[in-house]
Formats: sequence, structure tokens, C-alpha cells
Amino acid sequence: MKIPTLWLLSLIVPCLALAQNPAGGIVGTVDYTGQAAPRIAVPDLPGFVGTDVLRTFNATLWNDLEAAGTLEMVAKSFYPRSAPTKPEEVKFGSDQLPPDPGARGPWLMGWSEPPVTARYLVFGQLEAQ
Repeated sequence: MKIPTLWLLSLIVPCLALAQNPAGGIVGTVDYTGQAAPRIAVPDLPGFVGTDVLRTFNATLWNDLEAAGTLEMVAKSFYPRSAPTKPEEVKFGSDQLPPDPGARGPWLMGWSEPPVTARYLVFGQLEAQ
């Protein structure tokens, strides 16, 4: 089974795609020289694979990013109730932005403003191939 490409969406710059290397790992670089560690939101990714696979992948992704020590992980309790899974699901601007922060999952502002205040958002979905 191949792990699909994940998309890392910056809340400050346009989308940045992280590519899979031939060995199946995900590679990327975070450089914040002289600044505080960037905050990243890593919601559980949905998918069309078994529940155990999803649980294991999401836990491993979170634990590996947290253990790297280069990012500040935003607690999941601050996240909106839903997250985008594809770039085209992301809404920019504040048009029709709901007043309830928990309903702002599709909007970038829902992730970049309090209570989340993340600079980066991981989104995507898992599929068996």
C-alpha cells in the first residue's frame, strides 16, 4: 500500500506540495532561523483505508512532527470541527465566514486566527492503492 502525497498549506504563502520520494517517505524543509518555532495544525486525516491504518498513520504523523522539535504543534482541541482534504476545498477571504470558530474549518481564517493561530495546516486523505 502506498501512502498518498500530503499537502502542506501555508497560511501565509500559497500552497506548498510535499512530494513523496521513491522510498515512500515524505520530505520537506522547515527553516525559521532566528524566529519562534512555527505553529502547525495537524488534524486527523480521513481516508478510505482501515480504521487501524488511519489511527496508526495519524498518530505516527503527529508523534514524528512533535518529536522533531522544529514545529510547535497546535493542540487538536483548538481546531474547527472539520478540515479541508483537498486544495480546492479551502476558502480564502472572509466571505460567508461563520461567527462560530468551530464551523470555520474550510476557511484559512479558521486556522490562522485564534484559537488555532497556526502558520501551517496539514490536510489530505489516505487511500489504498
